[in-house]
Amino acid sequence: FAETARAVAHTRGATIVLTGSAGDRAIVDAVARALRDVPTIDLSGQVDLVTLAALLAELDVLITGDTGPMHLAAAVGTPVVALFGPSNPMRYGPLTRTQRVLRVDLPCSPCGQVRLPPERCRGHVPDCLDGISVERVVAAALELLDLRAAASGKALV
Repeated sequence: FAETARAVAHTRGATIVLTGSAGDRAIVDAVARALRDVPTIDLSGQVDLVTLAALLAELDVLITGDTGPMHLAAAVGTPVVALFGPSNPMRYGPLTRTQRVLRVDLPCSPCGQVRLPPERCRGHVPDCLDGISVERVVAAALELLDLRAAASGKALV
């Protein structure tokens, strides 16, 4: 996520907004450290669900995994780049036209074993997520930004 955020920020002059629960603090801190030279707003653990929905409505694009905020962003009309691994995007993907679902087509994916992954996928990022390149995520985000800008008639970050 940090590499993707850095690339989008440098390409479009974007400010990156970090979200998550208080329990996500270690991960968010690691991403924030990796973005030390990128304009960043860290709101993790600081907003309730209603405020999060309002915040997501103000974003030009949300880049996320298969999360609740992904669905909130879709509901408020924010374009979504969603990274899917073990879960099935046909069942759990964002319900919006302005989305790009990224996944790796492996024989074992989607396995649906998010909470209790197969033994070979424990203790590291599983191949179905690790195979999604930063370049693919950045390209999807820039494509959605361009589509939104074209629809609104103005340039977006």
